[in-house]
Amino acid sequence: MSDDSVQTMVRTESETLEFQQYFVREQCAPRIHGLEYRGAERAQPGEALGTALKSNALEGVILCPSNPYLSVAPILAIPGVRDALARHSNVIAVSPIVAGAALKGPAAKIMRELGEEASSLGIARYYRGVIRTLLIDQSDAALAPSIRELGIEPVVTDVVMRTPADRARLARQCAELARAS
Repeated sequence: MSDDSVQTMVRTESETLEFQQYFVREQCAPRIHGLEYRGAERAQPGEALGTALKSNALEGVILCPSNPYLSVAPILAIPGVRDALARHSNVIAVSPIVAGAALKGPAAKIMRELGEEASSLGIARYYRGVIRTLLIDQSDAALAPSIRELGIEPVVTDVVMRTPADRARLARQCAELARAS
């Protein structure tokens, strides 16, 4: 994302921890009160990211089903990146939340602790203004109308990747959506 230092800091009730301290030493146990992406305000996009975001040949951008607060937010915090994605006509995300639970890691816990709904709708709200399409799991199909009301097109599919074939299917689906725009 950048050659500059951007450090994710986790604010808890009693202290501010580096992300690795929170994740490894504390095993995500402390309640999160906020997150900070220290250094992001001075960082520049890495050369490859900057070039890609400016390219007219870029068909689409896919935000994988990663934790939006820990994996994607530090990238979006770099000046210009969020705006560049918002201007792009085809930004797709895959929800990391299925039936109220994270596919992996503490995403649902973090969302709840920050006062957000731990659901695909909560993910849509988080990415509102950046993404155009959100792939959500079949178990969350009832959320599709509310996601659409946010101006995001929901695509109901199976987002849980249990096998290499599942990963390949979802990747093909994302690539097809990226080319469709």
